[in-house]
Amino acid sequence: MTIYFGEMNKGQYEFYIKRNLLAHKKAIEYQKKYDIKHKKEVKARLLANNAEKLGLLKKECCQLCGIKERDRPMSCRNIIKHHPDYNKPLEIVWLCRSCHKQLHCNLKKEKLMAKLKQKSQKTERTQKILDERKTGKSIDTLASIFNISRARIYQILKDNGDTLPNELRQS
Repeated sequence: MTIYFGEMNKGQYEFYIKRNLLAHKKAIEYQKKYDIKHKKEVKARLLANNAEKLGLLKKECCQLCGIKERDRPMSCRNIIKHHPDYNKPLEIVWLCRSCHKQLHCNLKKEKLMAKLKQKSQKTERTQKILDERKTGKSIDTLASIFNISRARIYQILKDNGDTLPNELRQS
């Protein structure tokens, strides 16, 4: 006997099942790709999960906000493991889901800010190179001043609208 969901007829039910199977297959494909790309993270997670099952790791309260498993119903599921360093899979931090989410949002912000800072430093260096170039310094001189290759100096000059440098025109 087939059980249908609510008011679904057989055709709607079959469509629902096919759609969910397709979504399930896509999720499995995504997980396989993730596992291949993030081998270190997956290995650390598996080792920590096995250690927890064997009793080597025990759930504690959230180490940021202090909420405990018994503070709310079913909160045992809300305390999760966080790996600050995947090279040390058994050194974990216990966090509630909201603190874990906040932590990762802040880490992403920090990475983004570091990237922006690095980009602005590169922009400052580029401006200094262009300023030095205006004083008539050669590519070799600029390369030695800024400790980067001649090819990189040439690329920076080219990217910033400098015509072919004088020392390369004669070649």
